[in-house]
Formats: sequence, C-alpha cells, structure tokens
Amino acid sequence: MSPSFVCSLPKRPGWALFWVVVLSATCLVPAETEAKSRDKDTGRAKRGGLRRLEQAAPGYGCAGLDDPDEIWRVGMEIGKGGEYKESAVCFELYCQMVPDDERGFNILAEVHARMSDYPASLDAAEKAVQRAPDAPESLFLKASALMGMHEYREAREIFAQVLVIDPFHVNSMVNLGSLFGNLNDHAAAVDIYRRVLEIQPALWQARHNLGTSLHSLKRFGEARKLLEEVYRDIPGCFECAMSLANTLRESKDLSSSKAMYEDALAMNSGSKEAVLHLYTAMQELVDWDDLDIMFERVVNATRDQLAEGVLSTVNPYHSLLSQFGAPLTLQIAIAHAEHATAKIQSLQLELMPPPLPQGGGARLRVGYIMADWRQHVTAHLLQVCVGCPKVIRILRYHTVKCIVYSHAVCSHTARLCQTVFQRHDATRVEAYAFALNQDDGGAFRRDIRKSFGSGRFVEVFGTSDEEVQICMCIYICI
Repeated sequence: MSPSFVCSLPKRPGWALFWVVVLSATCLVPAETEAKSRDKDTGRAKRGGLRRLEQAAPGYGCAGLDDPDEIWRVGMEIGKGGEYKESAVCFELYCQMVPDDERGFNILAEVHARMSDYPASLDAAEKAVQRAPDAPESLFLKASALMGMHEYREAREIFAQVLVIDPFHVNSMVNLGSLFGNLNDHAAAVDIYRRVLEIQPALWQARHNLGTSLHSLKRFGEARKLLEEVYRDIPGCFECAMSLANTLRESKDLSSSKAMYEDALAMNSGSKEAVLHLYTAMQELVDWDDLDIMFERVVNATRDQLAEGVLSTVNPYHSLLSQFGAPLTLQIAIAHAEHATAKIQSLQLELMPPPLPQGGGARLRVGYIMADWRQHVTAHLLQVCVGCPKVIRILRYHTVKCIVYSHAVCSHTARLCQTVFQRHDATRVEAYAFALNQDDGGAFRRDIRKSFGSGRFVEVFGTSDEEVQICMCIYICI
C-alpha cells in the first residue's frame, strides 16, 4: 500500500488552487486537503483546495490569448477539468509572459506532477525556487518532484528545509511521512502523521497514511479501525477503499476484503490495481467464478503498466503463482529489481557484489531469506518433490490440488523426490536458509530444514534488521 501525497501552492487572487498528488501503485485520486497560503498581492490569508468540476469548463485552449490574467483563468479551469496537457500549455505561456512570478512556475510544476512527468515538474519547481528561494510552496514542489523521481535523500533534505521555514507546513509533513514509508521506516512515518493530526485532526490524508503505516508495521487491528473510520467519513474515496481492502485481507477477513475491492473497482472501473488485487482475493477465497476472464484482465493490466513504465502491481512473488508465462514473469522481475536498485542509488548506498567462488572446487554461496518457512503456500511449493510424475500431472491439471497431495503421491518414488533446494548442484552451490518467522514445529519447516542440510538453516526470528544482516554476511560473505 502506498500512502497518499498532498501538495499546497500559493494562490493567484480570486482563483482556487490545484493540489498535486505524487502518484504511486495505489495512490490514484487527487488529495482534497486544505492548507493556508498567503496571497502576495492582497496579503490576506486564504484557504483553498482542489474541487474537480462536475464537467469540463467551456472555452478550452489559450491560443490567441494575450492577457496573463485570462490565460491563468483558462489554465485553471482546464486543469480542474482534468485536461492537464492543455493546462500545462497555458501556464507555459503565462510563465513566458510573466517570467518573474514564481507562482506560475509552481502551478506548472504541479500540472506536470499530475501527469507523472516528474523531471518537467522538477524543472519548473527549480525555476520557482530561483525566483523565491525561501518560498515554502516552491521548495515543497521541488522536494515532491524529487520524491517522484525516487531521489529520496535530496527530497528529505528539502522537506526538512521547508519545515525550518514553516514548522506547520502540514503537506510537507505528510509527504515526508510518505517518503519514510517508501524507505520502509514506517515507525518514523507514524510519528510524523501523529504530529500532523495534532495540527489538523480532520486531515484525511494524514489519517489514511497513518492507517497504511500501521498496516505496514503489522498492527492490523489499529490500522483497520482507523481506515474504517476514514472510509466511513469519505465513502467515495477510491484510495481509502483500496487501503481498507488490503488491511482486511491481511486481517484474514477475506470475504470483506473481496467485497471492498469490488467496491473500489465500481468507483474506478479502469483501475489496474483494483483488478489485480481483486483477482488475488478471488484466488485466496478459491472463488473460481469468471476467474479466467479476470486473469485475462490481470495480464492485460500488467502489460499496460510495464509498457507505461509504471511499477507493476503484480510483484515477482505473485507472478510465480499464476500462469503469466516466462517472458512476462521476467519483465515483472526486472521492473521490480530496477525499482529497488533506484531506491538504493537514491540513498547513495553501495550494493555489494555477490561473493564469487575463488579457486578450483570453490562453490557459490546462496542465501534464501523468508518469513514463510511454515505451513504456507510457498513452503508447500518449496518442499514439493520435483520430478515426481504424479506431481507433474497434478501440477498440469489441478494446480491447487498438488499442494494437498504432494506428500502422498510421492511416497513410492523417493529416488525422484527432491525438493527445490536439493536440486542445487552441490558441487557448485552452497545454499543457506534464514528464517525470519518463529519455528511452528510443523512438518513443512522440518522437511525444508532437512533439505538444506546440517547447519544451513539459520533461525533469526526476534533479531533486529542489523543483526540479520551481520548474520547473513557471516554465513554468505566470509
């Protein structure tokens, strides 16, 4: 689940401002927050928020206009109608005519961010900052554009700069919390969102993001209560419905989760994310009604996301649980690997190369780290006896049943019965397992532990991330 992102801008006299949303896999709707801004011409404090028009405003297009105020008005109307490309043309023209007004560049940066063109948004925001170096809104837009480009370190520094200038700039706090969430520091995100809610208790974006952060910390009860309250207050909020559905799913309330995904899809029938999550919920409920039709939609949605350069909602793990085919599965894996690499590069961290074998007879050390060494679908698949003819038949015709019957059908073909890990070439590979979850004493964990061999199944439950890293390095790197 990705948090919602919000953005504030200074207003031109007499016109409502837009709000920018830094888009992500599940953040699909404009933020409708409120934030104070200072009108530069009148000095009056005003409040405003994005209010999409019920229908597009008439008189589109700025061609032929030569009055900057009229260009501004038309650009705003077009933008509120959702025609961001046309709106961008208007504000580019406005900036050419009034090059010293940073507010025009602010709006232009916002419009480009709406279209997920973060480099163009950054360019406009930097021009605004050149004209008003200490303007919180311009700095905020620059940080938000950098965040959209996964430049988290620099974005974090600029958000901090905004909060020095304006300690109550709640939108910077919300985006900073989202940034921490992207870096998996959900505890820090929770602290920031709670601070925001002390300032603006009704700000739904902060309430929503607090719920998603609690979800990421596996505090599902707290997350569910909060997200249910948000959805009750804003029943038409697509993003709220998706986040609540995700939390219901993790809370094992699968029927309610599926119903909520269906509600979300009804709100936004073109949402690829809703289609993909609904399909997964149907799988978990073993609900095969129209599953073939749903899977075709899932494949098409995934291909569209990859073609658009958007990180696919289907991750490499889930791609292995459905018949996507090798080419598409590989594309999904590459996209997620590139995304993870971009995160690491943005933090200026150095990726250690894998320790390659040295000398004759040396073996490559491989470590598998997981929290599902238990009675779980992954564990079932990992301990299935690869090569058993009956398993192959069941896999081919009854994929779900192979999980249930794998032990029974393989009992008479022990010579062919090797688990995934036993299929490693022992002369070339030395495999280790690192178990993040507590030993449940079950048969699947025992079988997997046995398949690795003595001393190669390492229990790391209850240790910190840093301790796990050290442990893995001792086994794999030294």
